[in-house]
Amino acid sequence: MRPEYLGAHTLATYGCYLSDGCAAVVATPTMQKHAAAGIALLALSVSLFLFSPLDARAGTITGVGAIVGAGTVSVPPFFTLSEGNDNQPGGPGFDANVIVPIKRFNSVGYIDIEFFVRTSEPSGTTEYIFFESVDNNTFIDWDMYTLQLGFGLGEGFVVGPADDGLDFDFDTFDPPPTSSAFPIVTLGQDELVFSGGIHSTGSEVYQIRIDVPDGIETFTLRQFPRAVPEPAGVVLAALGLVGLIAWRLRRKS
Repeated sequence: MRPEYLGAHTLATYGCYLSDGCAAVVATPTMQKHAAAGIALLALSVSLFLFSPLDARAGTITGVGAIVGAGTVSVPPFFTLSEGNDNQPGGPGFDANVIVPIKRFNSVGYIDIEFFVRTSEPSGTTEYIFFESVDNNTFIDWDMYTLQLGFGLGEGFVVGPADDGLDFDFDTFDPPPTSSAFPIVTLGQDELVFSGGIHSTGSEVYQIRIDVPDGIETFTLRQFPRAVPEPAGVVLAALGLVGLIAWRLRRKS
């Protein structure tokens, strides 16, 4: 399914996109606040664009393709206002390319978002800032949140190869990714792992950067949480481990 892009007037009620259909979702006040902040950042990027050079050309995101997985996603309109701006902190147009996905997880699993890319000449890399609102609607606390870059969707998804140019602003990470739920992030070319906190029911903000190179037509951003183990599950796992150790000891004797 090809999603339609949503404007600011849809913040109160926005469309959502699933692998098996589409439904309307009423945004919570927190989600509206996060989305409004993201759109404000987009407005700022437009002003930055007015003072940025226009001669740089590079791989650019042109749209959103399929969305599959364990929840709903909406993507307000976005524009690539500064091509070829990779690794230029503080430079003209550095934060001019803003994308604001709004996600709701209804179960613990992955959500894949496919992006279309336009190749241009001369070749180069364009850096995007993703300002994401992620809503935990699973009613289960999360103790980890992982993002991956790669290709394909669903069971066909594969993490991208090393040094292919598509990455989470590797290896500068300037500025680094942040989350309002997790203070720790483990950095990698094609994987970010947020931890050290709890994402409970409700929305939290994740801010990341993605480098988009020439030479690709699509890429996939995959995200998935890890549920906090239930106490009963931890006890059962511990009992199983004790039983395994006892069985091995009996075999040796």
